[in-house]
Amino acid sequence: MPPSKRSKTASKPKADPFTLRYFPLMAKGLGPALVAEFSGLPWIGSKGAGYTRDDWAALKPTTPFGQLPLLTTAEGVHIAQTTAIINFIGKTARTEGEGHDFAVSQMLLAEAEDIYALMQKFVPTTFVKSKGSVADYDAFWSSKLPMHLEKLERLCTSKAFTSTGETPGELYLFSALHQAAYPNPNPNPNLYLFSALHQAANPNPNPNPNPNPNPNP
Repeated sequence: MPPSKRSKTASKPKADPFTLRYFPLMAKGLGPALVAEFSGLPWIGSKGAGYTRDDWAALKPTTPFGQLPLLTTAEGVHIAQTTAIINFIGKTARTEGEGHDFAVSQMLLAEAEDIYALMQKFVPTTFVKSKGSVADYDAFWSSKLPMHLEKLERLCTSKAFTSTGETPGELYLFSALHQAAYPNPNPNPNLYLFSALHQAANPNPNPNPNPNPNPNP
């Protein structure tokens, strides 16, 4: 398989393609797909691997924790858990950053997990229609999420959080904020701030390995 469209082949280690599988929706699959695409490494998504929902029953018992996303190396080793997958790709591709960049990337990785967990708790999805009360839902958009965005805005002092703007933590944060902005008719402007900053630095990403994505986490 040819290298990623985002490849910077001169600085990347040679590697056989790994396979990244997830259900045909964004949720926990978008972040790893973004990190894979921006890594410059060759990789295969669910569609390229011929993976469909019908295969899940047979695949599930072979996974470390019975869940997706799942990264399978060229040697057949399964790596589970979203943050582990993201860090594995970053380490392999040498995109994880060094020194301060690495620390910031890891902070953003954890922050993205916090935001995603809040969304899972308060924002209804296609599969879970009711989550808490209307007051809880309103509080998420009016106070809980804005508190996180204000802190992120203070941390983002230029066009990116790090010197490259493409560390795994930044990409994973973008995946969470993109999904927060997607279903909300009146999103906090900072959601679009971070989206615009990232798109300005990286205008042609191809983040989605799955057909017909569903934005619901």
